Amino acid sequence: MLERNKRRCSSPSLWLITLVGVIVPRRLRAEWKQEWEAELRYRELLLEEWDKLTWLSKLDLFWRSLGAFRDALWLQQLRWEDDMFQDLRYGTRMLVKNPGFTFVALLTLALGVGANTSIFSVVNALLLRPLPYPNPDQLVWVGEVIPQTKSESVPGHHFLDWSERSQTLERIAAYNPDDFTLTGAGEPERLDGNRVSADFFTLLGVEPLLGRNFLPAEDRPGGERAAIISHSLWQRRFSADRGVVGRSITLDNQSYTVVGVLPPGFRFIHPFEVWVPLALDPQQERGNQQISILSVIARLRPGVTREQARAELETIRSLTRSSERPLPGGQVRLTSLHARLVGDTRRLLLILLGAASLILLIACANIANLLLSRAVARQKELAIRASLGAGRLRLVRQMLTESLLLALGGGALGLLLAFCLTKALVALAAADTFGDISHLATVNLDFRVLGFTLLVSLATGILSGSAPAILLSRPNLNDSLKEGGRSGVFHRSRLRHLLMMTEVALAVVLLAGAGLLIRSFARLLEVNPGYRAEGLLTLRVSLPELRYEQAEKRKAFYHEILQRVSALPGVESAGVINHLPLTDFQLAGWLRIPGRPQPFNANGPGTPMGIVSQDYFRVMGIPLRAGRIFTERDDSESPRVAILSEALARQLFPDEDAVGKKVWMPGPGKDTPTVIGVVGDVKHQGLDRDVTPQAYVPYLQFAMPSTAIVVRTTGNPLRLAAAVRNQALAIDREVPVYEVQTMDERLTASISSRRFNLLLLGVFALLALALAAVGVYGVIAYVVTQRTQEVGIRIALGAQRSDVLRLFIWQGMTSVVIGVALGLAGAWALTRVMASLLFSVSATDPATFAGVALLLTVVALLACYLPARRASRVDPMVALRYE
Repeated sequence: MLERNKRRCSSPSLWLITLVGVIVPRRLRAEWKQEWEAELRYRELLLEEWDKLTWLSKLDLFWRSLGAFRDALWLQQLRWEDDMFQDLRYGTRMLVKNPGFTFVALLTLALGVGANTSIFSVVNALLLRPLPYPNPDQLVWVGEVIPQTKSESVPGHHFLDWSERSQTLERIAAYNPDDFTLTGAGEPERLDGNRVSADFFTLLGVEPLLGRNFLPAEDRPGGERAAIISHSLWQRRFSADRGVVGRSITLDNQSYTVVGVLPPGFRFIHPFEVWVPLALDPQQERGNQQISILSVIARLRPGVTREQARAELETIRSLTRSSERPLPGGQVRLTSLHARLVGDTRRLLLILLGAASLILLIACANIANLLLSRAVARQKELAIRASLGAGRLRLVRQMLTESLLLALGGGALGLLLAFCLTKALVALAAADTFGDISHLATVNLDFRVLGFTLLVSLATGILSGSAPAILLSRPNLNDSLKEGGRSGVFHRSRLRHLLMMTEVALAVVLLAGAGLLIRSFARLLEVNPGYRAEGLLTLRVSLPELRYEQAEKRKAFYHEILQRVSALPGVESAGVINHLPLTDFQLAGWLRIPGRPQPFNANGPGTPMGIVSQDYFRVMGIPLRAGRIFTERDDSESPRVAILSEALARQLFPDEDAVGKKVWMPGPGKDTPTVIGVVGDVKHQGLDRDVTPQAYVPYLQFAMPSTAIVVRTTGNPLRLAAAVRNQALAIDREVPVYEVQTMDERLTASISSRRFNLLLLGVFALLALALAAVGVYGVIAYVVTQRTQEVGIRIALGAQRSDVLRLFIWQGMTSVVIGVALGLAGAWALTRVMASLLFSVSATDPATFAGVALLLTVVALLACYLPARRASRVDPMVALRYE
């Protein structure tokens, strides 16, 4: 019968019964106990006759004794589970009876757990989750440092040699992003595209939703032009027509056959919409006729390490070095593709996760203080339970059970809060905030995040409940059962002040980090970009190269569109440039001063060259420092001329006047350009970057197919966007007009990642400040409550109210000042990891630290003043009767 009953209530069944709220009847447990005791008496009788038993009976007794031991353990487990259910029921009733305390505790925990869960969901998606490709650990980034470009790109001939000779790589593929103009089906559209080698999608393990991958024959010079389109382009431009495979589309006035449509879940480092074969020409790449700078990825063979593959690629490169172009290469590097895409994002995410962890620790300290306050009110209850036989472990378990109930409830609320916070993080984060890896990852709450939330909740409950539970688990029965007893007040007060100091110190660290970002952002906004961004409309046009192959046609188009746009109402002036500030350079070259053997900056990247109209500098508000600007006479029939930026003029002609000097630079014509002017520097790559030296040439001498139009307006620039766009389409309906933005929008986007970091850490810092203020207020209010009788006696004996006020403020501010000092020391050490997030501000900026200390001290002083003021107004007669 005992075995039958145990089968009826085995451990999994017992937990199931508990979940539905049904408790095992006491009668059933008593029946089990009686049977087990009868079994023990039977064994005792057998042991008395041990010598008379046969060996089979002794073996039977041995096995039955093992069963008795198992039954004893099982009954003990049953008693423990019974006690646990009792603790849970009692703890739940106590929390329901105190809704104010429960609400504050749950809200505090929800904020801490929610902040940690939302940040961890981003960390999980970007750092912990593998790339969305088969066997992602085999994928590597292959780079070769080229001094001229300061990048880890690979020359085309090296890629060709590696793809033909490598034995350690299962597959190797190259890509080179490019733009394409889609025409022939409605309004022309500029698409982000990517030129890839034939093995690219096969290497990543991606099969098209429709059609097929590229064939090797299509990845050769003169091969059939094929294209694979993205799922979004297929839906948007082709209405999800499954017959699009095999159809011809026009890209840059050339016909391409659509051979495949990518699946909707496919992601790469950028949301490319069209993919075409790279089609490298081996003869030109290896014969010094063409140079292609490529990005290369590879898949290692099973069992091959990155170091083995790197050594092999180095060997192959050294064997073919004699036939290379004279382009020096650096050391070959193989990096995990995931690590390459993560880049510097890891540091930012760990900083954010650390900030969220500090919030959780402050919340734990607050909860510990709340539990201490509540336990003081329950000290009589604890004393009575101890006097009735409850042991210390039993009391600790009861209090920890209540703390864990709070933590799990706060964790559940925090999970709901994290769901909203995660969506807000994804919406507010700029495209480049989390680097290239953000284009491949999907930030959501998966099982790993749920497990993290559960662990954090349990750790929070144990951390915040352990100290109060242990401290109050040994009540002084004699003092606690007396009327007005205050057992252990001194020790509990010391613990509360210690917790308060911890909160203040952690809050100082967070405030220091946020303060540094605020000062950094303010310094960034003070930077002069070198132009006037307000009232400036920008847009890009791209002329089809086949139709505008002659430079004269391009010049005619730019001349006409400038005339049309300048004539629009509300337009002051208009100009063109091949690359706008805050965009990638389209043209660069090595300059040479006649009479000097080496090109200028021969060991560095080429000097960017801006191809501009004569009104460009006036439209942008770039000041002229010396000489003159371009005029209409500076055309292809006149001698070549150039304008230098101040930084470039200083580098080329230190301590000399650059105007009138000769500087050779790439471009049409055999004559050497003459410098006719010097203009102000422009922060081309961003407000937080150094000035880039630039050279400018007139578009009438060097027109390019792709250019940007800048328009200076008298009102809101966006109101003229449609009119400017229509003027371009009126000249040529097949010329795409794209990236229509104001210059203010471009500037805002360039600092959006810094603004996001500031917003997130600023919110964390404000939350920490609020929690610390609540903690200080709670400690002083607790002290006031405990010393109400003392206050009444002091006032009755003649103490002034200002004395009482000073007493409590001094007691609170002493701990606050210690906490601020500890926090400043911690911030001095920890904020150094934020150096990469700062601009023109030291990670240990004294002004920021002083401001943070002053702010928190003032807030803490106010938190101390409010309960101290209440104490100073105590009626002595009421205080003397206070329990």
